[in-house]
Amino acid sequence: MQRVSLSLLMAACFIAVALSVPTKDEWEESPKIPSADSPTAKQASKQSKSAIIHLTDLKMKDAVQVQTECPQGSHDYMTALMLQIFLGVTGAAYGYMDRWDWFSVAFVLFILPCCLCCYTLITGVSNAFKEDPGSMTGLVLVMYLFKCVLFVATIVIWIWGIVMISNKDLDDGNGMKLCQP
Repeated sequence: MQRVSLSLLMAACFIAVALSVPTKDEWEESPKIPSADSPTAKQASKQSKSAIIHLTDLKMKDAVQVQTECPQGSHDYMTALMLQIFLGVTGAAYGYMDRWDWFSVAFVLFILPCCLCCYTLITGVSNAFKEDPGSMTGLVLVMYLFKCVLFVATIVIWIWGIVMISNKDLDDGNGMKLCQP
């Protein structure tokens, strides 16, 4: 029952919005501005005591101009931010922005712990430790510590990238700011 009423409410809102959007002819017509001698204009000037600005040749389509495209060579802000949030540990956002220096740092920090885990599985170091806990050597301890440091560094670079892209402080590979159309 709730889904039906929610669907009907959403449909009613959609229809109301669709009916309130002006047609192309309404957008291209010049706005109707009363003359200074009309009673409406005289009453408005008495009540508000403000100047009446006449916009005779202004068309609504000229008044509403929105930048819809980014300059040639710049990268989209929202795409970079979404890539950094969801795939940031792999360096995907830096690759999208043509920042190959940060991409290589993020990708190495992402792939190196994976390689170290594979190394420990192949060599059987972890199995030897399970059988005899006293057999852990200094090299194995350093390797586990190194994996932890790499994991923390990956998280730090990921969060730093989100903050820098959100604030638009990180330029793309072309030296341009990220574009938000």
